[in-house]
Amino acid sequence: MLAVAPVVGVASPAHADDRGGNTAVIGPLLDFFGFGTSVGAPVFCNTGSASIGSGFQEFGATEQGNTLVDGINKGCSTFSEQGGALVRQGKSAQAPYASQFNPVANPVIGRLSDATTQFGTTFGPALAPFGPTVAGTGATMKFLKGSGPDRS
Repeated sequence: MLAVAPVVGVASPAHADDRGGNTAVIGPLLDFFGFGTSVGAPVFCNTGSASIGSGFQEFGATEQGNTLVDGINKGCSTFSEQGGALVRQGKSAQAPYASQFNPVANPVIGRLSDATTQFGTTFGPALAPFGPTVAGTGATMKFLKGSGPDRS
């Protein structure tokens, strides 16, 4: 029987320390990468290694498959741990700049996202079939706004 062990437990997402917050654009992207290293990579790795292991088992090469799956799981675990540490370092490094950068960047991001939503809504039929996608992109752009230390 082929055993596939989980890569790692889901780690809590990296947050900025209390000295700042999320600097616009940089902080939200680091949050996104933090999710990828703590949740996305383990899910992808577990699914991939289980599929590979099943293939080896189907061909009667379970022992060789276990060796490969074990290597994949160890590599993915290392990637997840090191990636999470790098994201936490980045979050700490960017946090102090939020209070200076966000008052300048957030209004620009807000206006650009509102204009994109309005453009997609107003000219949706002319942009068909992409009108709803353009309008929805405005909301996605708001994800890049920064926040203060209270995470607001």
